[in-house]
Amino acid sequence: MRFVWTILAAAALVAVAGGHASVQPALALHHISEITEVMSGFDGDPNVQFVEIEQLAIYQDAVTNTRLTAFNADGSLAGVLLDPIGGNVSIFGDKWIMGTTAFEAASGISADFTFPPGILPAAGMVCWGAPDVFAPLPGTWDASDPNNYVDCVSYGGAGFTGTNPMSPDPASSGAGDDTLSLTRSTSSTAKSTSPWRNSDDSTDFKLAVPSPTNDAGEVGSLIAGQPPPSPSPSPSPSPAPGPLPVGGVSLDEGLRGLPSASTNWIAAWLVASVLGALLVTASMVAGAVVVARRSSGG
Repeated sequence: MRFVWTILAAAALVAVAGGHASVQPALALHHISEITEVMSGFDGDPNVQFVEIEQLAIYQDAVTNTRLTAFNADGSLAGVLLDPIGGNVSIFGDKWIMGTTAFEAASGISADFTFPPGILPAAGMVCWGAPDVFAPLPGTWDASDPNNYVDCVSYGGAGFTGTNPMSPDPASSGAGDDTLSLTRSTSSTAKSTSPWRNSDDSTDFKLAVPSPTNDAGEVGSLIAGQPPPSPSPSPSPSPAPGPLPVGGVSLDEGLRGLPSASTNWIAAWLVASVLGALLVTASMVAGAVVVARRSSGG
């Protein structure tokens, strides 16, 4: 099904490009995405919180100016946690993470965007996104209206008495249980109608072992009772490629110790050989073109 949504996204981009051909950076979107995992509290630390987003198609990277917002159990605004998100994610990405600094320390991975703790653990709702095709400036739209977001996840069973326009019923559990996270078990792409307005949190979300994944593809480890994993080390830069090997040794090693005049001549010979090979190749291509033209004309 992801392939289908990718095709639809490409078609949408083509349509938008037709009307905004001069605004190239705006061609990326963010609406074909959904919340896939929420957690508030882990292993006794209420500040370990994260929200994972999954892109259901390519070019869903333009998340700048979107918001992450928490709602109370009665559906009223609890607080805007990210206002706004100040950057984009990968064009060909899969999942990305918004999380607290406590989440980063506990999971061993970096969140793509960080926010202060504010997700209610027992009952409430989390919404992410922005209205319109291209996210408008946050000050121009109402953060307290769930209809303005791409996706909202409500939880807490009967404890949630608010309204979620994305789902008729909330998930039966809270936003995790201090060990497990609230995880989407049924993707919206499996549904036959618009995925953003056709979720049922009561059946689509279950408690599961946390598997937070950031934009770099790193999966965090959250196992209660175990020490936090060491942060992933930054990859070492690849060494610059050395000279081409000659007879099992590098060219500079092979020339080392020869008189400078000899090395100059050898270097000149190598350059001339390369240029000669290029000229021969160009001549062969030109000859083939001439033959092909004559054959088609005759």
